[in-house]
Amino acid sequence: MTTSLRRLAVAALAVAGVLAFTTFPATAQTRFQLPAPSMAQVNDWGCKPDSPHPAPLVLVHGTAADKQDWADYAPLLVKLGYCVFAPDYGGHPVTGGQVKGFGDVRASARHVADFIANVKARTGAKKVTYVGHSQGAMIGEYYAKYLGGASTVDSMILLAPLTHGTTLSGLNRLVPAGTPNRATTDAAMGVFCPACVDMEEGSAFVRKLTRGPIAQPGIEYFVIASRNDLIVTPPKSQFIREPGVDNVFVQEVCPRAHVGHQDLTHDRVVAQLLLARLGHHGTSSIAC
Repeated sequence: MTTSLRRLAVAALAVAGVLAFTTFPATAQTRFQLPAPSMAQVNDWGCKPDSPHPAPLVLVHGTAADKQDWADYAPLLVKLGYCVFAPDYGGHPVTGGQVKGFGDVRASARHVADFIANVKARTGAKKVTYVGHSQGAMIGEYYAKYLGGASTVDSMILLAPLTHGTTLSGLNRLVPAGTPNRATTDAAMGVFCPACVDMEEGSAFVRKLTRGPIAQPGIEYFVIASRNDLIVTPPKSQFIREPGVDNVFVQEVCPRAHVGHQDLTHDRVVAQLLLARLGHHGTSSIAC
C-alpha cells in the first residue's frame, strides 16, 4: 500500500471518530507461543478437508485491514490440519481499491458469501467454520441471517463483532441518528468510508441486523470481546445475548490481559480461546 493511501485510510477513520487504533501490550505468556507469522498455505485451493477437520476455516478481516491480518493465527491453524482460506473485501474506489473494508457492508457481505461458495465448491466441504474480526465478524452475522449462511456455516467464532454498532467512544451520540446533522455527517463520512456509516450505532444496517434474532438455528456462535476495546464501544454491545450463544470477555479468562481491538487477531490468549472453541483443549488450560 502506498504512503498516500495509508494516509487516506487513517484520515477516513479519523472522520469516523475512530481515534483508538491504540494497541495494548500483549499479555505475557510462558507456556504458549504463536509460530512465526505466515500466510504461505492460506487459500490453497488444492487443500482437501479430512475427517478430523471436515470444515475449512474462513478467516474474514476487519476495516482497513486485509487477509494478511491473520498471519499470526494462520500457520498455527494450518499446522493443526485445517484448510484455511481468507478473502479480501471492501476495496473502496476513493483508495483505488487498495484499502480494504471501506466499502458498503452489504456489498462486502455478498463478496464474502461468493468466496465461501467457492471454498465449498473447490474443497467439496458441506460447511465451513467462519472466523471474523470486527467488521468481518459483523459480516458473518449478516451473512448467516440474510445471505444463506445458515445452511453453509457450522460455527461462527466472532472477534469483536459490531453486533449493535459502535458509539465511536460516545461521539456519534452527540449527533443522534435520525437528525439532519447526523445525515450531513454520515453523508460526508460515506464519501470516504461507507462501511463506517454502516457500522455506527443506530445505522440502517445495524437496525436491519438486529431486527429479530441474530443467531441462526444450526450455527454455534462464540463471541470473544475485550473490555479494553476502544473502537467497538461499549464493548458489551458486541455480545449476542440470545439462547445458545457463548459470549466471553478475554479478561474473564485472563483478568490482567490488556488486549485492545486490533490485538484480537494477534494475541496469544485469544489464539488459545480460538483453539479451545475448535476443540483442541479446554479453557481451563489457557496460559495467561
